[in-house]
Amino acid sequence: MAILDLSQRFWGKKVVVYLFFEGAGAGCYFIASLMGILNKNFKPLFRSGTLAGILLVVLGAFFLWLDLGRKGRIFKAARNLAGSWIARGVSVVAGFLLSAILYFMVSTWSTNWTANTTWLKMIWTSLNALLALAVLTYPAMVLKSCKAFRIWDNPMLILLFILLSFLSGESVLLLIGALGQLHQIIHTDLLSLIQFLLALSASLTMGTAAVFGIYLTASAISTESGRTFLISLTQGKFRVLFALFVVVGTVMPLILVSIGLTSRVLGVVQVTALVDGALLLFSSYLLRYLILVSPTRENPVLPGMM
Repeated sequence: MAILDLSQRFWGKKVVVYLFFEGAGAGCYFIASLMGILNKNFKPLFRSGTLAGILLVVLGAFFLWLDLGRKGRIFKAARNLAGSWIARGVSVVAGFLLSAILYFMVSTWSTNWTANTTWLKMIWTSLNALLALAVLTYPAMVLKSCKAFRIWDNPMLILLFILLSFLSGESVLLLIGALGQLHQIIHTDLLSLIQFLLALSASLTMGTAAVFGIYLTASAISTESGRTFLISLTQGKFRVLFALFVVVGTVMPLILVSIGLTSRVLGVVQVTALVDGALLLFSSYLLRYLILVSPTRENPVLPGMM
């Protein structure tokens, strides 16, 4: 008797890479924008972070294009806004990139971009931040709309994707600070800024781990595919990757944060932030991979089985 294959085979590694770059870019842009609005001392971080965010979202869109069977379909992807989350997502990404790139160009090269335009800057920055938030949220809505995979039809998945994007975006900001790309900030302020980012990364790490645990538990209780997913992560073929995520994405980053927050030596803190940021980026990619690739559909109920 043939075994029915219920695994997810529609989206593969290119889509995972797309989700990773898009989430990291939008999360980086959102956090950098928020910090730039709240504190003028973060202006160098705001410029570097928003530019990095734009580039990462563009890179993510490129991998989405690579995954298309017929590349020309990208121009039709925004159709059916009323009934397709994919169409809405493509429209949101396009709107975000157009607005964010235009803002960056105007703020960089316009001679009239002076203090008199403070309110325009704040309104435009806030709009771009909201668009970035929409960009990092919509992939969860796309997965949630795939009714064949009941494990994705869970509101906790939306919160999980938001936290994952914030975590990977904040990790990019950690790398920017650790690599010395904020020369305008004096020594003591840079030390305080990196330590603030380390503390934020610890909060996001614990939040992501907690939400993922709740999501796993809720899915295992409510659906058969959720129980299969949990078994595949703890005992099945994905157990090594799941264990790697726990160690690299939770245990080691928290140890590094404790070192970085207690040191007053800028070099030590920068190295700690560099390693922490790299580990968190890797683990956020790994978790997206597990969420996208490992789920299965529900077992069909055949005639005579009930």
